[in-house]
Amino acid sequence: MARSLKNNHLRARKSQELMLARSQEAIEFLMENDGFYPSHKGAFAQAMYDRTKRSHWLRNDGFPNRQLVADVCNFMRDQHQWPEVEAILGGYMVVYAPNSGGMTLVGSHGEMKQEHLLHMLGGDMARQQQAKTTNRRRVAGWKTGANQACQAGQIELGLLMGQIQNQIDATGFATDSLVAEFYKELGKLGIEVEADA
Repeated sequence: MARSLKNNHLRARKSQELMLARSQEAIEFLMENDGFYPSHKGAFAQAMYDRTKRSHWLRNDGFPNRQLVADVCNFMRDQHQWPEVEAILGGYMVVYAPNSGGMTLVGSHGEMKQEHLLHMLGGDMARQQQAKTTNRRRVAGWKTGANQACQAGQIELGLLMGQIQNQIDATGFATDSLVAEFYKELGKLGIEVEADA
C-alpha cells in the first residue's frame, strides 16, 4: 500500500512538472506575440508545435492537441493550489475565448490590453448566454420533476425543484444556495453530482 501511494505521488509530481513546462512554453510564446494569439485552441497547439517542435502539442494521429491547450489553461488557472508552481508561473495565466477564438495571456496582476480583455470577456458572456439558454430549455423538466417528487411524497424536494424552476424561468440561473440545497437533497437519495466550482 505504501509503495503504491509513493508511486502515485511520484506520477502526480511528474505530471505537474510536465504541465508546468508546457505552461511556461505557452507563456513565452504569447509574450513573443504581444500577449494574444488570434485563433482557436487547435491552431494554438499547431503554432506551439511549429515553434517548439515538441510532439506533445500534437495528438498521436498528428493533429493539434486541443485538449493539452485546455489542460494547460486549467493548470495555470488553478496554480494557486500549488505554491511552488505559482512561484514559478508568477500568476500568469493563458485564457481562451471559446466562441470567437483567441488565446490571451493574463499578467500576474491582471494586466492585459483592452482589446484582449474585451475578447476574453466577450467569450465569457457568450458561454453565460449559452448556459442560460440551456437552463431555460429545462424549465419543463424542473416542473415535471417537482410534480413527480411531490407525488412520491418527497415534498421538500418537490418544493425546492419548484423554487429552482421559478428562479431559472426569471433569471436563467438558480442561486448558489438553491443549488447547494438541491445537491443535498440528491445526496439523501444516493445521487452524487460532481460540481465544478
